[in-house]
Amino acid sequence: SDRSSVRQVKFSECIITNNRGNGYCGAVLIDSLTKCTINFIDSFFNENSGTEVNDIWIRSTNSQRVIFVSNKTVSGTRDGSRDKPYLLIQDSFPKLNYTSKPVNMPRTIYILDDLWDESLYDVSFANPLTIKSGINDDQNQVRQKVTWITTRAIDVTIYYRTGELTLEYIQFNFSIVSGQVRPSNDLIYINGQNSLTVISCVFNGLGFDGNLVWNIINSYQGKRMILTDSIFQNTNVIYGVVLFNESHANAEFVAQNCQFLFLKSIQSTSWVMQLLCRGYF
Repeated sequence: SDRSSVRQVKFSECIITNNRGNGYCGAVLIDSLTKCTINFIDSFFNENSGTEVNDIWIRSTNSQRVIFVSNKTVSGTRDGSRDKPYLLIQDSFPKLNYTSKPVNMPRTIYILDDLWDESLYDVSFANPLTIKSGINDDQNQVRQKVTWITTRAIDVTIYYRTGELTLEYIQFNFSIVSGQVRPSNDLIYINGQNSLTVISCVFNGLGFDGNLVWNIINSYQGKRMILTDSIFQNTNVIYGVVLFNESHANAEFVAQNCQFLFLKSIQSTSWVMQLLCRGYF
């Protein structure tokens, strides 16, 4: 704590294995707001599992790196902690834009609710941001996915102009409200030299012959898109399920261990996946 007089933390010849934590880490958390020396000597870590890191989580300043969001009722002032989470992602990520640490230090928002209803529209991320499920593991110790929808009359669920965004363990759904598709166009739209990484997510449309949408993911002049261990399914699109339109040198598109199931594109000039490369790649 900030009042601690401890100046040295030392682990020597320790075996720390097969631990599971639902907080920041699986095994050892060191939260020191004072200057101290930390030593791990001849110690062995294996098969530990935590929310943010598996073995060791260390914080040496009071700069917040992690924020939790939830619609649950809390007593007192919401501060973004697990016990008093913020209500909206839109209001949370700017609080992670501190400058006391390197730009590439991870900044993460955990969603604690099974169902999340929000749209991030026309936003920019000053630093790399990860949004992921904070729901506890299921009985098979597999991270449960948050279902993310929007019931607003809006054309996209997530639209950002600048930044690097990573999405993990989230299921994105279209929905129908009063006979109208929400969102009306895309689940994710990116405009400009930006980066999107998707890990272990599911993207659901409204059926192979269901209501038409534009795209699942649409990246216009994107710099990088990485899709890993994710599923795209049950969608009837006008253009493409994944559209990556780039015009920059060293642009990168990777799809690894993904499934594309029961998808249909109605345009004669479109396909399920479109990669438009304009002279680079």
